[in-house]
Amino acid sequence: MPINLVNWPPCEGPTYSQSKLETAWFGSSAVDRICKTTRQQFHGNITGAWLSYVSQTAGSGGSREPSGAGENRAISSLSCSDGRLSFLEPLTGMARHPCATVIDGRQPCPGLPPGCSTPLRDPSHLVLLNRCGQPPFARSVFLDAGAGGPADPEAYRRCRAAASKKGDVHLCNNLKQDNRPSIGQFARLYEERCIVFDRIYGWERAAKDPSTWWPSLERRWQQRTSFYNVAVKNEDAPPAPLRTKYDGRRQTIDKDAEMSVLSWLRETVKPEDFVVLKVDVDHSPTELSIVHAIARDPRLRALVDELFFEYHFVFDLGVEFGWGDSHYNRSVDDALTLMRDLRAGGVRAHFWT
Repeated sequence: MPINLVNWPPCEGPTYSQSKLETAWFGSSAVDRICKTTRQQFHGNITGAWLSYVSQTAGSGGSREPSGAGENRAISSLSCSDGRLSFLEPLTGMARHPCATVIDGRQPCPGLPPGCSTPLRDPSHLVLLNRCGQPPFARSVFLDAGAGGPADPEAYRRCRAAASKKGDVHLCNNLKQDNRPSIGQFARLYEERCIVFDRIYGWERAAKDPSTWWPSLERRWQQRTSFYNVAVKNEDAPPAPLRTKYDGRRQTIDKDAEMSVLSWLRETVKPEDFVVLKVDVDHSPTELSIVHAIARDPRLRALVDELFFEYHFVFDLGVEFGWGDSHYNRSVDDALTLMRDLRAGGVRAHFWT
């Protein structure tokens, strides 16, 4: 019996409804009150309702409307003119799991409940689109700007030597991470929600050895993935030529080349595709040029259904989450406003970690 596949058109006439937990971050500036507000929401049991809702709706059981006073105060929603209604985790000044610890394992905000401690990159607070129990999408695409992957010690040494002269040593940090590409993590998160990507595109500025990068990606995803070991373009900067060279055996892309994620969106996906975009290249001007362009342009918003962005900003008490000086003095208010504007424009936007 044939499977009934469905398209996923853009969210026309979007209406974004902020939960009470979320609106508490917008009534006045959240600068220097991130920890205070987080503590208040924990003690008011609103945060507990949020995390409980996620744990009950993240898997194959499918999504459901929030129920009860706690969940209704915690969970935000996005509706479209065609009747589609979906739910999202609240935007908060923590911009990650409310119990997330900093890199050395410390809790960034004192006075949170006992046991409130999760790894820095724990995504278990996110409310992603869930298609379990519903017809699958005709086509699903994932674009990963900042795909990461296994460390290359020699590339890290070269980067440190060059970057120390410019004062940009923090840009080398991802070269010493010994991990798997984030492509696999996202593929699993969505597979748990009955969404399987048909095509995957990944970009990574840090030099990666193909002989270790590809095996670190599960075989079932390798055949669907195109990986470009080049920088993502700052969309506010002039275009740079894309140069290739041939060494007699294979054609390679010049190490100084850049690729435009926005051009890739325009040329490879259609409005009826379900498209997920992650932006995390550890360079704030480049990231913001991409995300702000999407927030401004309804044609781009029509191509992105779910967006993840690790926004670097100044946190309370001098705490930072491994960003170093790469936050460029952006405030928590800047971050919250941008993400709210994306959601109000019909994009299911999430803070990434």
